[in-house]
Amino acid sequence: MVVLLSESDAVKFRQMWRWYKKNVLNAPAREEPPDTFLPPEVYFAKAQSASGIPAKSEGDNEPGSGPCDIYKLDNSVPPTLVAISSFEKTVYNFGETPIGQDWITIGRTKFGKWVPVYTSDTQIVFGKMDEQIAAGETKTMSVWGGTTLSDTGENLEVTDWLLSGGDTIASGKKVICVRYHGSWYIQAAEC
Repeated sequence: MVVLLSESDAVKFRQMWRWYKKNVLNAPAREEPPDTFLPPEVYFAKAQSASGIPAKSEGDNEPGSGPCDIYKLDNSVPPTLVAISSFEKTVYNFGETPIGQDWITIGRTKFGKWVPVYTSDTQIVFGKMDEQIAAGETKTMSVWGGTTLSDTGENLEVTDWLLSGGDTIASGKKVICVRYHGSWYIQAAEC
């Protein structure tokens, strides 16, 4: 089958072809071209530093970050976590509390940055009270983390919902706190 174009059709076709070459084939490069997006990935990670990954500064858009060793589940039964040699990633913490030197799941964003993947709205932190706290009060706690549970230098404001009226938790006592919808609550305390 042969298609013949009239002179006016040929002129329109040439105009369309010039427009296509100018606007589509020679389009300026985008800042983040879609074809360079990376597919998301998920790994198990553990912070290299004993103090973990620092928190985002309060009211700041700059996250804390730290290098993490990357692990995978092997094929043994039951599976065990095995370090992937020479494989580390910088993980960014957008949370308000540091991430201890604990196992975390991290995911890669479309733009290649690594962030923790939280599976719930609840987080748990270990620490010691910096001051005595009474029923219903909010006071400062030092965050303890790492494999030896030592002072990370980070502090949190924690609220008691555990004590009865007149009871207190003394300064220096160990506590476990749970973050629920953005606030920290004492869940358990040393006697």
